[in-house]
Amino acid sequence: MNIIHLLGRIGQDPEVRTVGETSVTKFTLATSERWKNKQGEKQEKTEWHNVESWGKQGEVIAQYFAKGDPILLTGSLVYDKWEDKDGNKRTTAKIKATGFEFVPSSGERQGVKASDPVTSNGQAQQATTPTGAKDESLPF
Repeated sequence: MNIIHLLGRIGQDPEVRTVGETSVTKFTLATSERWKNKQGEKQEKTEWHNVESWGKQGEVIAQYFAKGDPILLTGSLVYDKWEDKDGNKRTTAKIKATGFEFVPSSGERQGVKASDPVTSNGQAQQATTPTGAKDESLPF
């Protein structure tokens, strides 16, 4: 089973492109891990993920999210493989998003905002922080 859940912040405004009769939305997502080392000093590591979302779901993401916005993604890890012009084999990883949820920004009250009226399935959703997630777990 190839399922991934990522809680992070969008690194650039989502970009929508038409591919045949559908669309694909691409953006980057920053996820961070924070901890204290043996000396008690705060440490942080941020990972960057390339994300793509196809069809209506991607269009909704592009409409309601911008650089810096928090998002909870569900999807799968996909590898693209190709040869460059010199014949070298290349591989890149990306997240193929299959679902998402709105996450309140730091300082926001729990609840639906006017700017967050729909979820990936087009229904109104109350924005909630996932169980155990804290604002300090989000990058930036």
